[in-house]
Amino acid sequence: MNKTVDPELYRVQPDTPAAPPSDEGIHSWPFGSYAPMGFYRPVPIVRFVGTILLQFVLNLVLYDLLVLAPAAVTVGACTLLALILGARAYLGWLETAATGWKIATLAALALNVLWVAFFGVVRMA
Repeated sequence: MNKTVDPELYRVQPDTPAAPPSDEGIHSWPFGSYAPMGFYRPVPIVRFVGTILLQFVLNLVLYDLLVLAPAAVTVGACTLLALILGARAYLGWLETAATGWKIATLAALALNVLWVAFFGVVRMA
């Protein structure tokens, strides 16, 4: 069963003749959108910040939960968390990102673990 689709349904302005868009400026939808026409594509900075903020919050939770445990347990748990978040990021979005984003993400995850290790050493002293 072959359905025919009326292209008139998918036009931005249905009752005008088909013509290429004008060349001036950024083309927007006529119903008041400030964004140019196109599909949403999340940029790597959004994913990067989301991964780092998630690690930061979960590190705080782990640090508070394991405050009475030895520092090595706390640092080990936060390191495991960083490895899991790194693998999750790589499988989700980092695989197709540029090399700079890969380096920045892994460095930020490692830096957060170093902060936890530093506070663990301070706690032991």
